[in-house]
Amino acid sequence: GGGGMFSIQGSGGGHPVVKTISNYFKIDAYVYLAHSAVVMSSAWGFDLLKQIQFAQIVSKVGRTLWAMTILKHIKQSCIKAVCKDTPTEQERITLYDRLSNILLYFITAALLVDIL
Repeated sequence: GGGGMFSIQGSGGGHPVVKTISNYFKIDAYVYLAHSAVVMSSAWGFDLLKQIQFAQIVSKVGRTLWAMTILKHIKQSCIKAVCKDTPTEQERITLYDRLSNILLYFITAALLVDIL
């Protein structure tokens, strides 16, 4: 059976919860690599990455994009729950989905501009 976005047993599309957690930990791996780059560059006498707080930027940007992806999936589930999935309603679902994506992208862009 299905079970939705937060179920451990999805329908054919993998395991959404496991994938979500996995993606979060991938961000941690990138942050670790960024921190390692900062330490190595400082050891070589280049303090620019340390001065701009490169590892913190990678962390904030990664987590912001991760959260946007989660919100996008939740939004799609909500739209599908409210609208009937019939051929006549499909255009409305697509319109709501695209308009809400635009809003979500603008909010994410504003957050990223603030971070950077």
